[in-house]
Amino acid sequence: FVPGVETSNDGALGDPEHEVTPAKGPSSASPPASTGASQAYERLRKCISDDNKRRLFANPKYASMRAQGMRSSTAAQRAEADRLLAAEKQTLERDFPLCEGQQQHLRDDSIYELALRAALAGDNEAAYCYIAADFPMSLKRAQDPVALDRYRVHARRMMQAGLDGGDWRMVEVALVAYNPMEETRQGPVAFNEGEGPRYAWMARIFPKGDAERVYGLMLLQSLGSPTQVESESVEIGASRLRDWISDDQADKAEQWAKEIFSSRFGGRRDRKGDLSSCSWLG
Repeated sequence: FVPGVETSNDGALGDPEHEVTPAKGPSSASPPASTGASQAYERLRKCISDDNKRRLFANPKYASMRAQGMRSSTAAQRAEADRLLAAEKQTLERDFPLCEGQQQHLRDDSIYELALRAALAGDNEAAYCYIAADFPMSLKRAQDPVALDRYRVHARRMMQAGLDGGDWRMVEVALVAYNPMEETRQGPVAFNEGEGPRYAWMARIFPKGDAERVYGLMLLQSLGSPTQVESESVEIGASRLRDWISDDQADKAEQWAKEIFSSRFGGRRDRKGDLSSCSWLG
């Protein structure tokens, strides 16, 4: 039992042209963005993030929701929040010229190809964001079976490389990819066009799901949780899946979690939180 690439009939899995460079050692840090692929990806990613923030701040509903959310705040807290918001808006305006020539690519699916190129060049952050499918996507691409098959092939490889490299972010996406209870794996891809399909695509990496693998991944999460409270919380979630698998499967999953925690994650109790939004990062 090793979460990762399964035997598949989508032949591209054996194509060396598309191999992903595995992460080196038990670290989730990406290499410096020294390659042209990483630089091009990061530039467009930052422009998409800034554009999302501008759209949010310009939405009248945002001001109303923000006011409601701060009703119980003190005058000092509201003043500090206003100062931070003003600083954020000022930064967005200052950085706007940096996105010159990028505007036509903010929502034309280009970011996915740039993320893929950067990931194939060894950029771990780009690999995570490619799998998370959080960037704006057209409905045409989201429902294109060829695009989805290509995504599935690369996502499987990247996920395995990340697990081999001790990347906690890949554990998070693997939990969605393998989750047999993820409802979005069935039926047509449904999401708000212009946003990212996220779960709707991640759940299709392994269409049938795999309870044994999710159980092992959650035990791995528990081992890597920085606090006892977090560890116990994850174990509660894992216990809900225990009835889905046999005793033999549970034993194998537990053995795998302990082994990979030691060999690939270096026994580090530094697991990060839940899935982050790549299209909203600063």
